[in-house]
Amino acid sequence: TFDNTTLACLFGATELIESWCKSIRAKAAAELLSGQPVPGYKVVQGRQGPRRWADMTAAEAMLKQLRIKSKDMYDISLISPTTAEKLYQAGVIGDRQWPKLQPLIHRAAGTPVVVPTSDKRPPLALQDATDFQDLSDMPIPPLPDTAPSLQSQETP
Repeated sequence: TFDNTTLACLFGATELIESWCKSIRAKAAAELLSGQPVPGYKVVQGRQGPRRWADMTAAEAMLKQLRIKSKDMYDISLISPTTAEKLYQAGVIGDRQWPKLQPLIHRAAGTPVVVPTSDKRPPLALQDATDFQDLSDMPIPPLPDTAPSLQSQETP
């Protein structure tokens, strides 16, 4: 383990170390792809990409020929907030309509990230363990008879 001063020094070097690791991976891949052996390593085919129609028009025609119903052939989905904003900027959604959509838009908060103290963003307000209500004197209610036994559950 490290004290926080050592941790700060090491953390400051992570970007350089990650960059170095990335360049090592790239060099090893380049060597292997050019036919040069790198002892203990090889190049393999990665995971396949997502499936898509090679020819959308031909696929649509074939699905129609197979008498697949239109409701089963096509996916209809609601536009995203980003698409709605683009429609607003293009004038399709009006100035009086756009504010009505705002309360319906949810945006998840960003995950905490470690940055240098010189970063302009305010520090995250962390909740201390002492900020919680003391529940140590509260009785624990018995489990209902319908609850499955913990011993009978298998772990994945």
